[in-house]
Amino acid sequence: MADAGKSVTVQYFYKIRWGFQDEFVELFERNHWPLLKAQLESGRLLDVRAYEPRFHGDGRQDWTFEVTITYRDWPSMEEHTDPAIVRRLYPDAERLKREEQRRFELIEAHWIRRSRSTRCRGSRGRGPMRPVAGRRSEPRHHAGRVVSASDSIV
Repeated sequence: MADAGKSVTVQYFYKIRWGFQDEFVELFERNHWPLLKAQLESGRLLDVRAYEPRFHGDGRQDWTFEVTITYRDWPSMEEHTDPAIVRRLYPDAERLKREEQRRFELIEAHWIRRSRSTRCRGSRGRGPMRPVAGRRSEPRHHAGRVVSASDSIV
């Protein structure tokens, strides 16, 4: 595979059942974000960002939560979370199992898309295109800051 040593960016889209968005995000922050952060620290993941749409009713609002993960490479994308990380972060395995089951029950739809950087013709190698204003959702804010790989919470 030609991309074997290159980073891979994947978008995970979720449509949460009406009225349960806050509960989903709370469970995500408590049970999934710490796992992602640990994998950022280990180097398996290079970047993690979470988004919620700023506005609704924009014509095609088919997702309510999105997580973009940049993996170090294809092999790291195909790995699963190290069970030792899960045991270290969540000694109460039964509680984690119950809460993750509840988080999954709140999902109405889920789909995944690989993102690729691209250049406009005639860009003269200036790098990847920037998101067009208004075409991408705003990053999810928490306590007045934008989510980034260095944040401790989504």
